[in-house]
Amino acid sequence: MPKGFSISKALSNPENVAKLKKHGVIYVDRGFIALNKPSGLVTQGTNNTQKKAGTIQAAIDDIRDTLGLHEGPFTVHRLDKNTTGLLSLAPTTAQAKVLSKAYGHVHQSTEKENQPNKTYLALVHAKSKEAMDNHSTTTSTPARSADSHEPQSAILVYKRLYIDENGYVSSYNPTPGSEKEKQPGKEKLAISTIERLAVSSRLPIALMRLQLHTGIKHQLRVTLSGMRAPILGDDRYGDEEAKTVLPVDVLPPNTLMLHSSSFEFRRYLHGSGFVNFKVSAPPPHAFLQACDIAGIRIAPEALTGGVWVNGKEMTDKLRIKPVLEDNSILSEQMAEEAGFWLVD
Repeated sequence: MPKGFSISKALSNPENVAKLKKHGVIYVDRGFIALNKPSGLVTQGTNNTQKKAGTIQAAIDDIRDTLGLHEGPFTVHRLDKNTTGLLSLAPTTAQAKVLSKAYGHVHQSTEKENQPNKTYLALVHAKSKEAMDNHSTTTSTPARSADSHEPQSAILVYKRLYIDENGYVSSYNPTPGSEKEKQPGKEKLAISTIERLAVSSRLPIALMRLQLHTGIKHQLRVTLSGMRAPILGDDRYGDEEAKTVLPVDVLPPNTLMLHSSSFEFRRYLHGSGFVNFKVSAPPPHAFLQACDIAGIRIAPEALTGGVWVNGKEMTDKLRIKPVLEDNSILSEQMAEEAGFWLVD
């Protein structure tokens, strides 16, 4: 962080807070910035002024100016254009290396302690309640009712994916001697953890919690499609039947019911040492509206978003509004140790 930088001073100006909120910033501290990405935003920035529209570059420029940064902030991972939710930014090149390493470790062993954990929520077309059983390494337990947000036992799903020379991803199942088998491309093993949180009793819709253990393009979308449970609104890997499950005003074109919900990783906080740090981004209105129509409840933690340190929720203590109203709380020490939660 630049010498002399004061995050508390930058956020003591309500206009600065408003600018950050305009771009979906939900949390900020001296080493980490969390943005709740809207649908339709391209997460690859550009310095070409003619191509900035619709990309995250405008947010990057405003965040840098608002916080008084000398560089960045930098994106350390990407989300698909129509995927919503948590997008992590690093305020400096040094922090970008730290966060990039953390995201890289998400795609490693599923059994290591303190392993970074990136979680998604998805609403899928539940064409078959037993769809996952033949794709898991363990036995799937029955899905719970729509009135429950307690997860079933998680299952680990292994799926071979094929990426052709044009970058298109599909389930890898070529017939020997077929044209697809002869095409140049790459075969990769995708590993994901899948939990069915709820199944609607009103509509053929299920709420899934998903975790990545490999970082393959469109991995979750292709995996769920191959399990006969495509994500609602997925025009590429979904099916025509799924388009009529929800009213068009709830599921308009280019609306994908896939939400980047949370990210938990090991990091150093001044005054606290190394801690398990977790940030969660609340789902967008369209996602919540679809859940309401289906009679599906979302767990409070995922519904409102927040910040957790070593498993203890810190959200209320970090809310920007009471901090701004009480100058005795507004201290650089607090900003160093924890940061600020900007969601009302």
